[in-house]
Amino acid sequence: MSRIWAKYLSKDEVAFIKQHKLYSAELPFARNAYNICYNITNTPKCECCNTTLKYRDFKSGYGRFCSRKCSNAHNVNQAKTTNIRRYGSTSWLQSEAGQSHSRKVSKEKYGSEVYQQSGDFKKKVKNTWSNKTASDMSELKKSRVKHNNLKYGVDHFFQTEDYRNKAQKTLNEKYDVCNPMQSDTIIQRAISSRRGKLISRIETDYNVKLDDVFEGVALYKKYKWICKECDTRFYHDLSIGHRPACPKCFPKRGTNLETKIMDLLDDLNIDYQVRVRHLIKPREVDFYIESKNIAIEVHGLRWHGERVGGKFKTYHLNKHNMCKDIGVKLIQLYEDDICDEKKFNIIKSRLSNVLGKSSNRIHARKCKVEKINGSIAKKFLVDNHIQGYAPSSSNYGLVYENEIVSIATFLPADKRVFINSKQNDCLELVRFCSKLNFNVRGAISKLIKACQRETCLDILTYSDLDWGYNTSYTKVGFEFIKESGPSFWYIKNNKRYNRFRFTKKKVKQYIENYNDDVSAYQNCLENNILTDRIWGCGNEVFKLEYK
Repeated sequence: MSRIWAKYLSKDEVAFIKQHKLYSAELPFARNAYNICYNITNTPKCECCNTTLKYRDFKSGYGRFCSRKCSNAHNVNQAKTTNIRRYGSTSWLQSEAGQSHSRKVSKEKYGSEVYQQSGDFKKKVKNTWSNKTASDMSELKKSRVKHNNLKYGVDHFFQTEDYRNKAQKTLNEKYDVCNPMQSDTIIQRAISSRRGKLISRIETDYNVKLDDVFEGVALYKKYKWICKECDTRFYHDLSIGHRPACPKCFPKRGTNLETKIMDLLDDLNIDYQVRVRHLIKPREVDFYIESKNIAIEVHGLRWHGERVGGKFKTYHLNKHNMCKDIGVKLIQLYEDDICDEKKFNIIKSRLSNVLGKSSNRIHARKCKVEKINGSIAKKFLVDNHIQGYAPSSSNYGLVYENEIVSIATFLPADKRVFINSKQNDCLELVRFCSKLNFNVRGAISKLIKACQRETCLDILTYSDLDWGYNTSYTKVGFEFIKESGPSFWYIKNNKRYNRFRFTKKKVKQYIENYNDDVSAYQNCLENNILTDRIWGCGNEVFKLEYK
C-alpha cells in the first residue's frame, strides 16, 4: 500500500479492504480498492471490440474503450443511429432536408444547384489542368494506374467485376433497365442536357443570345438571335458549317477567300481538288494539287481564331504534321494577307515558284554578288517579302543586268532580342527573297557563301512552317536543328498583329483599369482592344557551320 492511500485511509479501512473477498494479492492495492468500491468481479471489456481493458487509475478506472480508434468508431455509429432516428438517413447532408438546403445555398452562392456544375468550379478545373505539363500528366497517369493495380488489381476501377455488378444493380433499381440508353427518362434528360450545352456554348463563343424556342439542329431551320454587342436582331440557322454571326458587327466581305485562290490556280493552269477529306481523315484541306503533292489551306481569321473558331495551340501544326507524314507539303494562308493587295501579289509570286510556274527564271551563276545599302534592302524587302522588313547589319544581293533580283540580310544572332537567341559568334539569316515573279535558281547558296567568305561565321536561320516543310536549306548544306513550336498573332479589326505589340508593359500604359491578376491578353479582351488570337505552325530552325 502506498503512502498516499495510508494518508487517506484508517487502519480499520485498510484491514477491511485486505480481508474483502474481492481482494487479490496479485493486484495493486489501488486496483483492489477500485474493484471493491465498484463491486467489479470480472475485468471489463471494450464496448467496441470486446478487448480486455487495462486499469488506468482510481479516478478513471478501466474506461469504456481500449483505444481512441474504438472510441471514435462508437461515436460515429451512435451519430449515425441518431441521424437515422431524426432525419431518416445516416447523414443530414444525405437526407432530403439537407440536400434541399445544400442546393439552395449553392444556387445563391454560385448560380448553380451543384457547385461542380457552376462556372466558378469549371474555371478553376480548367486553369489547374491547363497549367500541367505533358510530363505532369504522364506521371499522374502512371500514379493512378499503379494505385488502381494495388487496390483493385486492374488499371482502372471501371474494369472491375465489383463496379459492373454495382452499376447493373443500380440501373435495375432506378430505371428497371440493363443499359441507361434503354430508359426513356435518361434519353430525354440527355437530349435536354445536350441542347442546353450547345446553346450555352454558342451564346458564349459567338457573343449572341437566343431569342427563340430551341428545338434542335435542323437543316436550314432559322432561329432568332440577339447580338450582345449591338443588340441587333437577326435570323440564322445552325446547320453544319453555319454559325450565328451578327451581320452588323461581322458584315460579309465582298471577296471570297477561296475564290481568289481558285482564280490564281486557274490562271497558272494547275489541276486541283477542292475541300479534300480523304487526304488526312477526318480533317479537310481546302485545295489539293496531286501532281505536286501540295495542299493549300485558307484561314479566315474569325473562324480559325482561338475564342470563336475554337482552333487552339496545336490545331494548325497538327494538320501540317499529318500532311508531312504522307509526303504532302501544306501551305497555310491567312485572310488579312489575301485581302491585302500588295501581300497577295507576293503570295502569287511565291506560289508560282513553288508550283514551278514562274514567268522569269534566272540562274544565280549569271548574277553577281554585291553588298547592298540598308535603305535599298529595306525597300526591296517591303515590296517582295511577305513579312516585310526586319533590322539587319549586313545585306547581300544578286544583281542581274543592273537590277537586284535576290537579297539576303544578316544580323548577329545574339542581337535578335525577340527570339532570345543564345548563339555566340553566329549570324542569323533574317530575310531572304527574290523579286516578284522571278525564280533565281541557286540564289540562297550563292548569297550565303559570299557572306561566309567575308565573315567566317556559322549561319542560323528560321523557316516558316506555314509555308510547309523546307528542303532548300538542307540542299545547300544546312543542318536541321529543331522546330520552335507554335506561335501566335493577336487579332484586331480582322487583322493580325505581332504579340510583342501587346506586352504587359505596353498595354498597361493605355488601360486605366488594368488588372494585374490576369494576363495582358485577357486585359485587352476585357477592354475591347483585341478580339481574339490565332495560332500558326511556328518555325524550323537550321544551322550551317563555316568550313
